[in-house]
Amino acid sequence: MATLGLPPKNLMQKATRAKKFFNSNNNPKLQPNNKGKVRFPNSRPLIDIVSCRDDYFLDLIKNCLEWDPDIRITPEQALKHPWITEKLSTGSRERQKRRAYLIKRRLKHHSYNYTGKIDL
Repeated sequence: MATLGLPPKNLMQKATRAKKFFNSNNNPKLQPNNKGKVRFPNSRPLIDIVSCRDDYFLDLIKNCLEWDPDIRITPEQALKHPWITEKLSTGSRERQKRRAYLIKRRLKHHSYNYTGKIDL
């Protein structure tokens, strides 16, 4: 809840254990965590929790964490999300760059005849 905020009222009405976590006005029963800190709804933005600043990644995670399962992104939709599709399309180039880097590093370390060029 600190990140997502309160669940929608229609979900609260369907929840079987809502009374354990929410009062009669649908306000959360705030409890301190094991460090004694009380977290409030919408008090921690997602960007502060994940170490990634990629807007597409944050959007994908936000869609995955949607309270309402009817609105939440499906696995099929997630596979078509720009963060996934861009990573797949650039993945082979990234792998080639990484492979070239590792080969150069290995050659530099083990060979005195290294010229500095790698053709893939």
